Amino acid sequence: MQKEFTKSDMKDGMLCETADGTRMFWIDGNPRGISEYSPCIKDDLTHSRYPIGDIVKVGYPDFEKYNTIEQALNGDFKEVLWERKQEKEISSEEAFSVLKEHYGCDVKIKE
Repeated sequence: MQKEFTKSDMKDGMLCETADGTRMFWIDGNPRGISEYSPCIKDDLTHSRYPIGDIVKVGYPDFEKYNTIEQALNGDFKEVLWERKQEKEISSEEAFSVLKEHYGCDVKIKE
């Protein structure tokens, strides 16, 4: 994977996937799909109002494998250029377990 993508890195024809799984093509500065259009994308590729509209994956479609735009939108990426790193929530118990495994002993966190 490459560096963090920004709006200025996007090129016409790139395939975008949003947090809710919607796929659209980047055309003329915005993501556009068969029946979707998302003009509210900020420079960091997040949606200005709805987190489910954040772009989480960018790449190119596989037009060698898929003949139509609809097939490409529903198919696999030919090449993934960037994926948003997702945060993972864990409990403090899970965190202590990972730290104990890493250090080989009980861990105490000091302030």
